[in-house]
Amino acid sequence: MSFFGAINLYSTGSVIYSDTVKLDLKTAEKRFLDQNIDLLISKTNIDQAKALLLQSKIWENPEIDLNRELYNSDTKKFLSHNSNTQFDLAYSQLITTAGKYFKQIQINKQTVQLNEFQFYDQQRSLKLALRQNFYDLASQQQKLSVIQDGFSELSKLIEATQIQVEKGNATRKELIRLQSLLLGYANEQTEIYNNIAENESDLKQLLNYNGNEYIVPVLDTATAGLPQKIASLTFDSLESTALQNRYDLLEANLQTDIGKNTVQLEKMRGAPDFHMGLDYDRYGSAFPSYIGLTVGVPLPLWNFNQGNIKAAKAQYEQVKLQQQGKQLEIHNTLMSAYAQLLNENKLYQSINKSYYNSFNEIYSNIYDSYKTRTIGLIEFLDYFESYKDTRFNLIDIETQLHKQAQQLNYETGKDIL
Repeated sequence: MSFFGAINLYSTGSVIYSDTVKLDLKTAEKRFLDQNIDLLISKTNIDQAKALLLQSKIWENPEIDLNRELYNSDTKKFLSHNSNTQFDLAYSQLITTAGKYFKQIQINKQTVQLNEFQFYDQQRSLKLALRQNFYDLASQQQKLSVIQDGFSELSKLIEATQIQVEKGNATRKELIRLQSLLLGYANEQTEIYNNIAENESDLKQLLNYNGNEYIVPVLDTATAGLPQKIASLTFDSLESTALQNRYDLLEANLQTDIGKNTVQLEKMRGAPDFHMGLDYDRYGSAFPSYIGLTVGVPLPLWNFNQGNIKAAKAQYEQVKLQQQGKQLEIHNTLMSAYAQLLNENKLYQSINKSYYNSFNEIYSNIYDSYKTRTIGLIEFLDYFESYKDTRFNLIDIETQLHKQAQQLNYETGKDIL
């Protein structure tokens, strides 16, 4: 096989995909919210917490004890029964004291809300992964188009140069140099294919696609107004938004409330619960039928639940520190995301569109200029590589602006961009 034929093996796309799915970000997010496996799993945590809340509202079951003769040595019978058979029947109910019942219900209600906060915070994190993967995949597919266009033009040029070499109008050195450039393009194309395969896998996992779909992100035209929206933002307003909307901070605040209530509950558990009931005894006492009231309570002589109270207090101090740490983390990560967004926005706005339009016009004529020998091989290769690098840089700049905007949405906990 010729060198050119071998290189062409790299110019064809992957054939493992059987169906193309075009998705805009809004449609992708709707499917994500409905079908993402991790979110569906997290929802079951909320259901479990609600079930435990229901269970905590149910009273303990009463107890019934029966005590009767198993073997009568006089009659030589087991479980014999007559009008004079002695037996004892007791009924008792556990009674909780010191408000433990209602305090446990309160904590379980807060636990349900805690699981809801954790669900929405996970949704926030996964949504960021979805959006950034969406823009990464779009970026890689745009770069693939640039590479494939260049690959096609180079292939045609190599064919023409091969003919000219055979006619003696071009040197083999030129041909080899062009073939070397084509090999570099083939290598970059393979790398992009691999990146796309990885992005496709991550995106399909987030969207719960399990077939051979090839996802093609459809970008909207929101970039046009994005720089102006970014310029209108202030850090103070962003931080205020984050403190109100970040579910991980709401979770930390709620953990503090739960910790405080847990300390109170453990103190309440130092007060003993008691059993109250009735006892019926037939022919087991001085009276043929005895009905009595029974009350049982453990004596709090040594165990006042001291250890659990101390542990709950330590846990409470821990969650208060975690709450402070979360507020500090939000301030610092938000400031970093805001600064990076401003930098990306400044870079995007510095692009001279007229310069790149002129560059595109020059590039469109470069092949004809080289074929007619208006420019030499070195100048042609320099233009060719510069054009690819410039297109890649433009794609990266716009992609990074979108990704950093989504990072700011993530840090504020609200879609402000």
